[in-house]
Amino acid sequence: DLRVRGNAVINGAVYGGAENAQCYGVRTMIFTGGTVKGWVCAAANGTSNTNGDLTGTTYLYMGGNARVDSEGSHTVINRSVGGNVFAAGCGYQANNATSGLVRNGTNLVVADNTYIERGAYGGGSYGFSANTQTTNIFITGGHVAGQNGGVNGINWDASVQGGVYGGACQNVGGTINITMTGGLVEGGLYGGSNVTGTIGNNVTMKINGGQVGTEDKSANIHGGGYGQDTKVSQNVEITLGKTSARDAEGVLVYGDVYGGSALGSVNGTAATNTYHTYVTMNAGYIHGSLYGGALGNSTTAANVYG
Repeated sequence: DLRVRGNAVINGAVYGGAENAQCYGVRTMIFTGGTVKGWVCAAANGTSNTNGDLTGTTYLYMGGNARVDSEGSHTVINRSVGGNVFAAGCGYQANNATSGLVRNGTNLVVADNTYIERGAYGGGSYGFSANTQTTNIFITGGHVAGQNGGVNGINWDASVQGGVYGGACQNVGGTINITMTGGLVEGGLYGGSNVTGTIGNNVTMKINGGQVGTEDKSANIHGGGYGQDTKVSQNVEITLGKTSARDAEGVLVYGDVYGGSALGSVNGTAATNTYHTYVTMNAGYIHGSLYGGALGNSTTAANVYG
């Protein structure tokens, strides 16, 4: 287990596994203070294509007054940039190689007054949770600022969108469960992966409180991922609010809510399948619009096949 608290300052990265070797067992990381100017991953760093996986499960708690904040740095550390939090390993490249893989599922909690500059992921930068396993993300507090910035290979890429993602930044995932009861998420809240990657099973999102976006910076909720190369293979279910009572509290969204992805696809690859996308709104306030479908543009069709 690993614990960071108090006024500790870490200029580089923090990872729960090895740099470039297979690891075993459960990895638990608890942050209740301190500042990390690089990135955090709960599993292995993974500095080669075929080594650096974890055979167990990860549990990553980001709470208290912890900060993961590069302060806008463009410096690439291995295969990611500072200001990101990953429940899987960092990883080496965007395919199914074992680097950064977590074989038995990942768990991430964002709570209290914690601050995450760029993104919070159920997977890794290029690492991922096995597509037969489950990722659980709980947002009960904190602030995910959603600043843009990531990597393309080993180079800084300003186009990588920040936010919260059930999958990885440029890789696959399995079953995704996201529960939000508090906190502030900027950049957007996505059930799928970022840039590229297929979620092999279902996405379930229960958004019962907190805030997505701000008056000055709108952000969306999507059942799928962000990017035309992202996909959710099976069902998507989004529920906003626990109860339909008139005075029930719910999420505040300064943006839109979509059952589908942003530029990618959900419910597999064919309109003849039996998968579905459900969006249920019981409580909450959306300053934008509510869509059962997805967000495309003039050149990219974002398909919902269920």
